[in-house]
Amino acid sequence: MSSPVLTSEQAAIAALYEQLLNCWNQRDAKAFAALFDNDALCIGFDGSSMNGCAVIEATLGHIFTDHVTATYSGSLKFWPCN
Repeated sequence: MSSPVLTSEQAAIAALYEQLLNCWNQRDAKAFAALFDNDALCIGFDGSSMNGCAVIEATLGHIFTDHVTATYSGSLKFWPCN
């Protein structure tokens, strides 16, 4: 079975999602935070919020230092927009 053809926007989203998962799985808080804009809002799995790259990096740095984190994988499905 062949892979579906993605638009350039869909390919960019898929690449960003893959980078995000890779940064998490490598426990790289700096690289993870760099994927966000400076005014980003990131919501943790527990509902906590992290506002801005610096806070995302600092918070994840503490999490990666103090806790064993799960390894994630993911898949994306795109639906046509009409």
